[in-house]
Amino acid sequence: MRLRATPALRSLHERAALMHHGDNLLDTGPLPRREAAWAAWEEQVRAALRTGAGDDPLLRTLVHTVRAHPRLRENVAAYLSTATAELHFTGFAAEADFQAYVDAYSYPAFMLAAGVLAPEATRCGTRPPAGRSSRAASGSASSTTSPRTCGKDAWASRTPR
Repeated sequence: MRLRATPALRSLHERAALMHHGDNLLDTGPLPRREAAWAAWEEQVRAALRTGAGDDPLLRTLVHTVRAHPRLRENVAAYLSTATAELHFTGFAAEADFQAYVDAYSYPAFMLAAGVLAPEATRCGTRPPAGRSSRAASGSASSTTSPRTCGKDAWASRTPR
């Protein structure tokens, strides 16, 4: 018997590989080289999403995944927009520093991979515009974007009532 990965699991692996590649660019070498490498990679990713094609195998799988799950484009955009927080990371002096790092980098990076696991009907993994609560941004009291409650809401639609 041969086991095959589900499409969601394949997509999760593809996204994790993309995130891992980005982390390597952000974490390896002197700062000027990391900044240049990230800027070039970010442009390649954005171009691949814009055109639907890419030269790199990671970009081709990303384009395929986003084509199959269009809502994941938001997760990629959030990750690209926040990943530079990792370039200047030096540690946490206080709890507030840790929370800022989670909000600015860890959560968007996590949602890059985990966002594919949420049911298509949810908006998990997106953040409300700055200064607005998730309920105000979504226009619904039952919709949330909080990482603490997103999972519960996402799976509620799969639970028989």
